[in-house]
Amino acid sequence: MIKKINTKAIKLIKFYNFINYNLIYNNKAINRYKKDVFEISDDKAKKLEKLKKSISNIKNCELKKSATNIVFADGNPKAKIMLIGEGPGSNEDLEGLPFVGRAGALLDKMLASIDLNRKNSDIISFHMYELDKLEPTINELKESNRPIFCTEYMARHFGTTFEASLPIFKKNHIACYNWGLVAGKSQTHFGWETIIEMEKKKKENQYLKAQDPIPEPDLWFHDIFRIDGTPFEPKEIEFIKSFLK
Repeated sequence: MIKKINTKAIKLIKFYNFINYNLIYNNKAINRYKKDVFEISDDKAKKLEKLKKSISNIKNCELKKSATNIVFADGNPKAKIMLIGEGPGSNEDLEGLPFVGRAGALLDKMLASIDLNRKNSDIISFHMYELDKLEPTINELKESNRPIFCTEYMARHFGTTFEASLPIFKKNHIACYNWGLVAGKSQTHFGWETIIEMEKKKKENQYLKAQDPIPEPDLWFHDIFRIDGTPFEPKEIEFIKSFLK
């Protein structure tokens, strides 16, 4: 009699062992948000290092071709809360660490204000551009009983304007900062739909010269001010000033 081996089950067991299955699999019901003690194996740091090496060995990644360093992680491997950035910027790429530069300095100050730091962090961050999902997302995250802050939210095309978003953050005691300030090199006053068109212009060597005015869409996506200091929408500035009083 020939007995077939269930290779799928074997692969699944190997997968559970690799990702430290005691975090996600147990025969007891748990509340992952409110559980005080997490069972974390001693070799988790080694597995993270192994994962980092695996990522470093990837060959067919277009982003990697222009990258200076692999931006993998920083901090305590046994932390219960993890902050995930959208993607490394120029400062992160140069240093090979997440959340550095001016944005990283701001994050450090925010953590320090609630007696936390990167080496032993225990907060939740999120970003949300769609207004109809903003408060439901906050309500879900509040169940964790952890400090919460929103790292990106202001996208006029999706309704998350200052007038709509800031009152929601204030009501729920959520820290926040928006992506973008002055329309410039990053051109984030344009929406996502312009990225493909911009890539085409780059390939055709169509660049703005230093003296050229920066083009403006009818509705800005992120940024607030022009290079000369004038705001895209003066009413927004008046609202922010009155809201912060």
